Amino acid sequence: MDVVHFTEPIPRDVYELSFAEAEKCDLMLVCGTSAVVYPAAELPRIAKRCGAKVVEVNLEEPL
Repeated sequence: MDVVHFTEPIPRDVYELSFAEAEKCDLMLVCGTSAVVYPAAELPRIAKRCGAKVVEVNLEEPL
């Protein structure tokens, strides 16, 4: 398992692969996040724009 802390950059290959996968997924699960930290917060928006269903599981209301 890999972890990127708030002060660390996302490795470029992981960044590019994440966006490519978001563009071609059918369903994206978004679990336990505020969805306000970019660039990761953009992934559900990309998936939805490309036709995927996005399911958010979170204790707080989305922004």
